[in-house]
Amino acid sequence: MSNRPTLTREGDILVVAGDLTMQVVGDIVSAATGFVQAGVRRVDLSGVARVDSAGLALVFDLVRAALKAGGPLIVVGAPADLGRLARLYGINDFLPMFCSSPVESSRA
Repeated sequence: MSNRPTLTREGDILVVAGDLTMQVVGDIVSAATGFVQAGVRRVDLSGVARVDSAGLALVFDLVRAALKAGGPLIVVGAPADLGRLARLYGINDFLPMFCSSPVESSRA
């Protein structure tokens, strides 16, 4: 059973929690992209429990949306599995730098 993802906007930060798996990512693609098009420039994934290739595709979609909207996207708190998938597929150089610390530490 997948834990449905939630999206919460905090200023220019989109906080994502739950699973980013094939079973549930389709439920949030449009909303997450809309947040990025509306000015979100940082995505906090520290609340993500599970991720698969669909979650990786979502991150790529968000990076593309941010670039089209005129700015880069920073991903923080990415689960280790997301980085492993990116390396496995040989695409980690195309993703924004993954920070190991959650976004809360950078809000001060």
